[in-house]
Amino acid sequence: VWYRFVAQTNGVRIQATNNSGLNDLVIELQNNDGSVTIAVENETTTGNEVLVANNLVPGQTYFVAVRNFNTSNVGTFTVCIQH
Repeated sequence: VWYRFVAQTNGVRIQATNNSGLNDLVIELQNNDGSVTIAVENETTTGNEVLVANNLVPGQTYFVAVRNFNTSNVGTFTVCIQH
């Protein structure tokens, strides 16, 4: 699932909360055209992920991808993006 946001400050905290217990979530933060991955967060166990990134450009659009590392399991999650 893709999300986009406009940076309000130079830092962001993105949390993906595993609602089903089945997901090994991965968060990817990409630049405004999606060509450069700025940061990736993937714990090796099933659960929640928190990605903290700095050096963003305020006013610029960024893209966030949340996906399941283990594609054999399907589950649900929620995402919170904080500036």
